Amino acid sequence: MILENFFQKIINYFLFENKKKITFYKILFILFKYFLTKPLILNFGKFKFYSYPQRKDLTRWMLKHLKPWDYDQILKLKNILKDSRSLFIDCGSNFGAYSIVISSLCKNTKVLSFDPSKKMISRLKENIKLNKLSNIQVFNYGVGEKNSEDYFNDNDNEFMNLGSYRFEKKTNSRLLKVIALDSFLKKFQLLKYNKIVIKLDIEGYEFEALKGLEKIIKTFKPIFFIEISKMLLEHPNFSINKFNYFLIKNNLIFVDLLGKKIKFSLLIKKLNNIKKNHQTIGDYFLINKNCKLFVRS
Repeated sequence: MILENFFQKIINYFLFENKKKITFYKILFILFKYFLTKPLILNFGKFKFYSYPQRKDLTRWMLKHLKPWDYDQILKLKNILKDSRSLFIDCGSNFGAYSIVISSLCKNTKVLSFDPSKKMISRLKENIKLNKLSNIQVFNYGVGEKNSEDYFNDNDNEFMNLGSYRFEKKTNSRLLKVIALDSFLKKFQLLKYNKIVIKLDIEGYEFEALKGLEKIIKTFKPIFFIEISKMLLEHPNFSINKFNYFLIKNNLIFVDLLGKKIKFSLLIKKLNNIKKNHQTIGDYFLINKNCKLFVRS
């Protein structure tokens, strides 16, 4: 613990006093990373995170770079949610990279965080307590088309990192509750919110989650923030034709992070052209075609 206390002082120095010399910090990180075993605190000013130095842990990236995870994308969501009584639903919250920052920066926003991993829910709760946040509710559920149960595997030894846990039946898998948000969100009085933003980063189950949201899509026209990955195409219940039909039926279109409309066929083409060792082409908004928030000519 003595070593972690010393390195915590190094972190604090470079976060608050010497941001310009990040290259020197990275050299120090390379020298220390093999000896660090306990979590450290990254204080980014308006929000904080516990960062774990273990190789597979996603928070290690923040420890290496002294930057919040996906901060540019989160700021785009913040600009949508700010100055409005809003609801942010984080499906695939992991350690809270999005939930913690949105909750800290958007005080009028209610945050609902879903993750199927008990380990990640525990990490999220640690960060909620660290930031003394009261506007987040956490749920250890999967999100799908209908209310059901499925086998979930979060055995660290079987995955490249702690963000790759899967629904699959293996020796260490456990039965987990899966909910359709159409039914689950009935108790949250959605009419009181001016905006609803839903993040979907759920390892290929994005279409399943959307099918379980069809009533909310039609009634409230939420803004979706979705990671587009090969896992979406590989899901056994996915087909391009069915997905296209779903988009047309619900008046949904994709736009990129700059606000430019993009056809789903082009996203498929991009997925098919990325390198074999890459999984995702990045994040996109999925919105009602009449929404003017991001669409531009």
